[in-house]
Amino acid sequence: MPNTISGAQSQSQMKYRYIVAYEITGLTHAPDSGDVEICADRSGFFVTAIPMKGLDDYCYEVDRAQALGHLVLRSIFGRRESDDLGIEVEAEVRRIRERRNRELGNSEILVVTAEGMVEPDFSRPHRETDKFVLGFEVINKRDIAAAHDSQINAVLAALCLSTDHETIQVRRIQGGIYLVNDCGKPVYSLHLSTSADASVSKSTAHDTIRDARIRTAALMAEESLASVNRLLVQAISTENDKLRQFIFAWSALEIFVSKVFREYEHLLFASIQREKGPASRMGRYFSRVRDVMNDKYGIADRFSVIAACLTDNCVEADVKTFGSIKDSRDKLFHGKAFDEDSLPTNKTIELLKKYLRLHMSKKAS
Repeated sequence: MPNTISGAQSQSQMKYRYIVAYEITGLTHAPDSGDVEICADRSGFFVTAIPMKGLDDYCYEVDRAQALGHLVLRSIFGRRESDDLGIEVEAEVRRIRERRNRELGNSEILVVTAEGMVEPDFSRPHRETDKFVLGFEVINKRDIAAAHDSQINAVLAALCLSTDHETIQVRRIQGGIYLVNDCGKPVYSLHLSTSADASVSKSTAHDTIRDARIRTAALMAEESLASVNRLLVQAISTENDKLRQFIFAWSALEIFVSKVFREYEHLLFASIQREKGPASRMGRYFSRVRDVMNDKYGIADRFSVIAACLTDNCVEADVKTFGSIKDSRDKLFHGKAFDEDSLPTNKTIELLKKYLRLHMSKKAS
């Protein structure tokens, strides 16, 4: 590949576009609802729920980048003239789409797009055609994707919280990053170390999308829960086996309890003090109790405090459910025999969803 850096390509920064699509198993898109925006912010981050058949419209550039990667791996690139290369690329794009569409059912598709500026590196060999620029390791895709991880996890977690029926599952089905130079021409960056990316459903009601939109904003604002969102998404991801899904679900629940416990411990003691009277002696007594108990709470005790503050009629049942989940976790972590199919993953996710919802509602009130 000849080194043909043009003036437009040597600019210090270029716009990048990051596109990633997820299949949401457990939701189907109403045929007449069209594309529905869930999230948009001023930074250029957008999330849209679309019918499956509309995915091709969003993914042409990343499909073409993947097609070019396939052709390079098959040693076609460099031996064809640009016209022949264009034909080969379009044929490969069609094959990618046909294969993807065969694998997809009627599930909901979530498309995430993000834009920003990045400094490209054209020091390595690259080639420019009439329609695109192709180079090797022009940008660090990992860093760009990582910059948007917390936003994406917040959206997926919000969608999970917004569904009341059986827990949804998510699967990443396409994704990529490319640049756009000053001439509007896409710039594709190939990485030699990577290969090409390649339940009963209920309709996605408008209320679900609207609820997810509200929850997305709330979860993005609660930065302390970013790790909870990330683990929840891993728990519902079909890319993980049943064992990992349970471990991720339990970890998300455990971290959530640890993150919010102090807030509800304070509320509980404040409530007890109001009932017992505002006397300074009583205040000193409860302060002493808190000091003594500071490092004595187990994870089940912490959950009990949170449940007592957030719900009135289900405390005992939820504490019992939490205890049974913890028993399963303890058996697993202590090396006892277990059956993956019996792991209480859905029960764990549903309990986490419930208390995440209650927590976010209380924060908003």
